[in-house]
Amino acid sequence: MDKKREIYLVKKARKKNGDAFCELTKSYEKILYNSAYKILLNNDDVLDCLQDTQISAWLNIKKLKDNSAFKSWIFKIMINKANDILRKNKKIIDFNKNGFENISEPSYSIEMYEQISELSELYRIPIVLYYYSGFSIKEIADLTNTSSNTVKTRLARARGKLKIQMEDDSYER
Repeated sequence: MDKKREIYLVKKARKKNGDAFCELTKSYEKILYNSAYKILLNNDDVLDCLQDTQISAWLNIKKLKDNSAFKSWIFKIMINKANDILRKNKKIIDFNKNGFENISEPSYSIEMYEQISELSELYRIPIVLYYYSGFSIKEIADLTNTSSNTVKTRLARARGKLKIQMEDDSYER
């Protein structure tokens, strides 16, 4: 969806036009789902998260300060809802082989998914947002209420942890 259309739909949605809001959320449905899945690692939790995200976005659309920032805004809501679910469940992340269908190199997809799922949410969220959802470091900083330097550090540490995990796995084989 082009930016002009998005801004137009946001303006209509702010006036409680349900069709405009549905079109907006539909345009981000796939990337929100994929990102939420990579954070939560459980389809039921993802569906709950996305439903809560849409409800919250609909109820609070008038609080959106910049009509052109809908994508970042709805992602921030999704991340907050995902964190709520993670806190509520306090669960151990189970490895599910069906998760990483969008990785560019299929031979690494299951192995990489397993490695990322083992990262703490502190490192997993920036990795997912940067590499799989296409957010910039500044956008991730805004979404996670941290500084750009913190995001860079977490990405570097996450990459380091993933590298060590991958090397350990290849050594064990």
